Amino acid sequence: MAKKKFRLTTCNICGAQAPANFMVRAKKAIKATSRNTVGGKEVIGSILGFETSQKALKRSVLTSRKRTHTTYRTVWMCEDCSGEKSIGTREKEALYYEKNALLKECELCLADIEYLKDTAIPDIKSQFDKASEITKSIQIDKEKYEKKQSEIFPPLRTSFDEIKSKSANSFYEKVSSNIPLKELFDKLEESKKDLETKRNESKREKEVSDMIYAEFKIKTQKELIKKIEEIAESLSDEEKKIGTSWENKKLYEKLKYQDEFARQMINEQTGFKQIKVEEAYSSKLISSYKDKSFIENLFNGKHADIHFNSKKNKFELINFAYKEDTLAKLNKNVPGKITGLGWGNGLAIFFGGGWVITGLEDRSLLALGLPFLSLGIYLLFRKQKKENLLREKLLNELAIHKTFSTILEEHLKESINALNKQFEKGELNIDIIELSDFQDKFDAISEKEEEAIIVEEKIEKELNDKTALLSSLSNKATALSERAKMLTQA
Repeated sequence: MAKKKFRLTTCNICGAQAPANFMVRAKKAIKATSRNTVGGKEVIGSILGFETSQKALKRSVLTSRKRTHTTYRTVWMCEDCSGEKSIGTREKEALYYEKNALLKECELCLADIEYLKDTAIPDIKSQFDKASEITKSIQIDKEKYEKKQSEIFPPLRTSFDEIKSKSANSFYEKVSSNIPLKELFDKLEESKKDLETKRNESKREKEVSDMIYAEFKIKTQKELIKKIEEIAESLSDEEKKIGTSWENKKLYEKLKYQDEFARQMINEQTGFKQIKVEEAYSSKLISSYKDKSFIENLFNGKHADIHFNSKKNKFELINFAYKEDTLAKLNKNVPGKITGLGWGNGLAIFFGGGWVITGLEDRSLLALGLPFLSLGIYLLFRKQKKENLLREKLLNELAIHKTFSTILEEHLKESINALNKQFEKGELNIDIIELSDFQDKFDAISEKEEEAIIVEEKIEKELNDKTALLSSLSNKATALSERAKMLTQA
């Protein structure tokens, strides 16, 4: 950026010359003298007895005749003659102080960078490497126990699976006879019937389709992907022209906007498809809950681990999990509840209600108000019902999955209790002393592994934070030094 040039100005006092921004506009004192004289008119007036003439004659005779007058005029002066600092000098000083402050801050940044690079980060990295080695050594030891576990637990797992297999039929009966589950199935069927099957698209999905068509005049996702590729190619061509005489800023900004918009729309469309797939999977899974063979096979699958509690001297069920990812995704897809009147419904109810109240005296207004009030109430409940049907359906599905999961967990606990009864009777071909000793050691090393992982993650977080701080300080130091360089050139 070119520096602003100021005209050369001359000091009114000493004649020194400097640019106008290094000169000062100051007041210069100018002295002038005058005499107190009287003329013939005052003499004649005094003789004739005029008081004013007599006073003027008396003042002229008795006082000094010379008078000194001081006036002030604003002129250009140099700093020495005016005793003030010019705008240019003040700006120069401000830039100097700012530059020094920036350089001082930059020095501090560089000192912090040096400390992080040479001391802090290497020390934390060394701690992290040690923690990783400790975790790996614990995991290696744990793997040895897991190999031993594969020798001890298969007979136990076989016994447990036999118990499960025998009770699979009773699990199906429990599921099919569960009253809360039946009620949820009935509610789901009702919500499916009430839901408009013709409306395959959600409100937002239709909005996205309309926006894409309004912007690009295309309808399919395939066409949109092709359009994104064309925009990206054109955008790349325009980026090459930046800074040249062929640069077209308006076209570049338009292409940039279209690229961001198209990518956002394609992401939303992909999200809609994913939600539909998740909902379809949930519906299919629910329909399978009525199939006996499906339920028995599902029950015979592994949903939890068997753990021997040496203190209580019995087997327990741990790490139970059933379709957690499916339930989490389904829960995420449940829309919020629609409440409120809406402007149209609110106005219809307001005016309709007003006319009904007024119509108690005037029958014509009553006849006009009743239809409006009825229409407003009807539209209100219709809108809320329509928008909340999908929410109700998904909540029912979620409740069915959770109820089924609860029944499954309870029945698995019953199977564990049956296993414990066999253990008490001595029907299990297991060395209990060996099992108890193994379980204690396995639990201890598992706990040790968890602690080691927590320590390792804590150190890793500190290392990442320090690395991010180093990057931030490097960027800050670069910005400060560039600003200081610019001020030096100013």
